[in-house]
Amino acid sequence: MKLPSPHRVFRRFWKYGWLLVIGPVLYSLTARHEPGKDPDNSNANAVERVETQYRGKAEPEADPSREIQRSAVETIKQQARYLASISSPETEPFFQALALVNWIQTNVNTAQYGYLILEKAELPQTRQDCVLQRAGICGNQTEVFLALAKEVGLTVRTVQVFWDSPSCGPSSHISVEVFYGGKWRFFDLSFGTYFQALAKSGEAPPVHEILSFREARNLPEPQLRKLTNQISPAYLSYLNRGDDPFEYLAMGHSVLSGKNGTIHLTAAKSDTDKSPAAGKKRRVFAPDGIADFFGHVPDYPGGPIGTTTVSLADPGTAATVTIRVRNSAGTGAVHVSWGNERVEKLLCAPGPTVLVFDLPVSCYEDDILISATPTTFGDPFYVIFESVIVE
Repeated sequence: MKLPSPHRVFRRFWKYGWLLVIGPVLYSLTARHEPGKDPDNSNANAVERVETQYRGKAEPEADPSREIQRSAVETIKQQARYLASISSPETEPFFQALALVNWIQTNVNTAQYGYLILEKAELPQTRQDCVLQRAGICGNQTEVFLALAKEVGLTVRTVQVFWDSPSCGPSSHISVEVFYGGKWRFFDLSFGTYFQALAKSGEAPPVHEILSFREARNLPEPQLRKLTNQISPAYLSYLNRGDDPFEYLAMGHSVLSGKNGTIHLTAAKSDTDKSPAAGKKRRVFAPDGIADFFGHVPDYPGGPIGTTTVSLADPGTAATVTIRVRNSAGTGAVHVSWGNERVEKLLCAPGPTVLVFDLPVSCYEDDILISATPTTFGDPFYVIFESVIVE
């Protein structure tokens, strides 16, 4: 029996398991956060702000996995401190992140998760389950990494990528960036991989100088210096099947960094409306293996807030936009924009609903953008949607 790839397995996690990532904050909206910012090109003040914003505080938990996690944190700190002492002080965050990546690979293992599927055994449902069962895919690995990184003292955010795979169809992957030395650095937890910065001519780059996700995906393949755990079973399994574990770098059409970014949707189907207005076209945009939310979204429970928008590509002539809402968190306004035009509706209660926007000026060529803003600046407010209908 051929085991599913981690990307294909993650589609199941994303479709049914988003509660693991943002569900715990769905109705716990009393905390205030500054909106998440990308400090890649920021000044020192912005760097200090993002350090404070993303680090957060670890909260003690009474659970059977707690001692395992506590021991892991102490071991990671000790290893990184030693390695930095024989290298240079500025390498300590890098070695902390790398030691944590290695721990995740062994203790929240993709192959073990696949074995549970093979045996039709109960799959881990929480971060604690993953640690106890030593099993997980990219979403689980990221959740455990975020929790332990807080205790280690690292500044982290998630990176989510969505693409159309030639072998698997709509696919998604999630991993992390760690912030040190004034910029974000990307680590792929599933394969134990990071991408080393380019060296100056005749020089070797410092070991801790690695690329952000944005930098890695913008490099031509011949220049891409990926350093991977060559004995990772998940990595070797991909190579044995002839698959590229890093195809998301070139193929990703939608990327969320710390929940900041745009989800690009294309029409799932186009049919003719059966109403008296014969010939009227109706386009349905539905998330398939892709993020199904927009708005001001916490990157993780208790984490900073990012801004996610949805773009509807080639909507055609549009007079009405209908958003079928599955749920929402917080209160605020939902916006539908095209060109220089914008309409909005207030959304003040959670639960399923339908939002209908009548466009005063028909949209012809422009993509339609859907966004949301909270009633109170800095508060979370996001919408989980089932589909968007344009007609």
